Amino acid sequence: MASLYVLGDSHTQALGPRLKSRLSEHTVRVEAFPGHSTDRAHGKASIPSGQDVVVLSLGGNDFGNKASQRAALVSAVTARNPGARIVWFGPFTALRSDVDARHALQTRAQK
Repeated sequence: MASLYVLGDSHTQALGPRLKSRLSEHTVRVEAFPGHSTDRAHGKASIPSGQDVVVLSLGGNDFGNKASQRAALVSAVTARNPGARIVWFGPFTALRSDVDARHALQTRAQK
């Protein structure tokens, strides 16, 4: 049985229950902080250790260059979970053009 930790924002809040349902044979822990930027979510997260897979889904609430905040979060996750597969998927598209433009900028920065 694999262990999965998911940290994210409002998208993760919606995704978390679905993951738990679909991956019921695995241990799935979800922390979601709607409206939080990468650094604010990192500051509130209680990152577990010993996970097989860590999924990070942040960036939609970020403004500007957050490369150092993303790097700090990945370093913290890696330190607590050596050998874990770490997957980061960035902001989704949004219906509001101003939000979608911000998401697109963060997606490009995360690449």
